[in-house]
Amino acid sequence: MTKRKRLVLYIVGALYLVTWIWGVPAVHTKIARKAVADYHDAVKMKRGAITGGPRVRFGASYVILPFITVNHYEYTIAGLWGWGGFTVDVWYLTDSVTVFGITKWVS
Repeated sequence: MTKRKRLVLYIVGALYLVTWIWGVPAVHTKIARKAVADYHDAVKMKRGAITGGPRVRFGASYVILPFITVNHYEYTIAGLWGWGGFTVDVWYLTDSVTVFGITKWVS
C-alpha cells in the first residue's frame, strides 16, 4: 500500500471515529431536545402529556459514512402522541440535520 493510500485510510478511519465519539451523541441529544420541546408544548396545550417528561428510547445508531448516522429510536409525549422509526442524520460539528426518515409507527 502506498503512503498516500495509507494516509487516506487513516484520515477516513479518524473521521469515522470522530463521528462515533461526538457525532452520534450529538444527534441523540438533538432528538431528545426535540422530544422535550414537544412535551412542553403538550403540557401548555393540556393534551394529556405523560407525567415525568417524554420517554425517548434509542434502539441502535450506526455511522454509515463519516458525519452520516442512521438512528432507530422512538419517543412518547402523551397517550396518543409519539413516533418510532429510522432517520438518516448529517452531523456537521455544531449541529445535525435529519435528511431522511422512515416511520415504523406513529400515534
